Amino acid sequence: MKTRIKGGNKQSNKEKTLLSTKFKSRLYLGLAIISISIFMVFFAPFLSMQLQNNQVDNLNSKAQTVLFYKSGCSACQKIYPSVFWHNVKYYNQPAKQIQVVNVQNMNNQHYIADYSVTQTPTFMNKMQPNARVTTTNKQVVNGILNHGVQ
Repeated sequence: MKTRIKGGNKQSNKEKTLLSTKFKSRLYLGLAIISISIFMVFFAPFLSMQLQNNQVDNLNSKAQTVLFYKSGCSACQKIYPSVFWHNVKYYNQPAKQIQVVNVQNMNNQHYIADYSVTQTPTFMNKMQPNARVTTTNKQVVNGILNHGVQ
């Protein structure tokens, strides 16, 4: 015959409340981290596009490809996230990055005349300034990101 001891394996209400509070705080922290991560994935390129390139004194000597864009251009906004994440991926390899120049910024408008930029977004091969592509086609942009402007 089994004998039960009163209150043997039961947790007190105080212990249950403490466990519940710890679980809730960890859950809220996890949700906050996930929310911030999602926010950054979607909005980091937009923030970069709007805030980057206050003034580009000269084109990067290591980057082979340059993107001339305007932050207010809807076509530029369409392709910029791909370029942004490409540059994040190759953060430690400047030769593989795409240099971005916001020609809407007053300090950078001389590039329009210097390189005869007539449309945005324009990708340009720095070694061959006449080799340039103006596109919003994702496949063409991915080809430029992987192989440069030919």
